[in-house]
Amino acid sequence: MVSVSELKSAKAATWRAAADDAVAAVKQCEGIGSFTRDEVAATLRQCWVGDTGSAARTRFVKHADDYDAAALALRAVVTVYDDLADAIGAAQRDLTSALDYARTHELKVDDSGRVRLGKTVARHHARETGDGQGRHREQQGELHAR
Repeated sequence: MVSVSELKSAKAATWRAAADDAVAAVKQCEGIGSFTRDEVAATLRQCWVGDTGSAARTRFVKHADDYDAAALALRAVVTVYDDLADAIGAAQRDLTSALDYARTHELKVDDSGRVRLGKTVARHHARETGDGQGRHREQQGELHAR
């Protein structure tokens, strides 16, 4: 579980930057795949005739396919990073709102997220004792139903 301080200090921008880096890698993979398939294979077809040239072309096309697969996988990573950045931002907005609410209503929130009353609450609890007198109790923090 994430603590209040960890969520407050989470950096959504870091995940956005990671997504941007992954997008750049996608473009590189697509570019290399396209170049390998279109340029290198075409050059080999013209300059290297025969079975060995054909095998080389087939191998370069296979590499191009591998780069295309890498680009596809990286696109999925981009989506995960973007979704994570969105989730962190939304959670931080919710946390800020909840902490503001707690502050205005004199509630204390600890790092685990537990909420308690922020001030001492005096309660009069009349309870019959053997002599017929009531008791006065004062309690700090949480109220307990009796």
